[in-house]
Amino acid sequence: VHRATARHTGAPLAVKVQHPNLREICDADMAAVAVAVKLAGWLFPDDFTLQWLLEEMKVYLPRELDFESEARNVERCRRFFSCAGAGGAPAHP
Repeated sequence: VHRATARHTGAPLAVKVQHPNLREICDADMAAVAVAVKLAGWLFPDDFTLQWLLEEMKVYLPRELDFESEARNVERCRRFFSCAGAGGAPAHP
């Protein structure tokens, strides 16, 4: 996430950049983590219990990469905070 300023209004912005092929790279990384967790569990069966982390990563990492879903969440938060009378509610372009 990068800090930016809107050219025409001067409003502060947060800009997220998703690099090309990031989803494919993350899939490969997840496969490598799965192998490492399985190997560590085999080597240290009583001490290494990170399978839960792998399962959470499988669920939440794709959500983090879905910028359209994130934009919908920002809009929902903006509506909530504006109804609550809070200033500076987040918005997306």
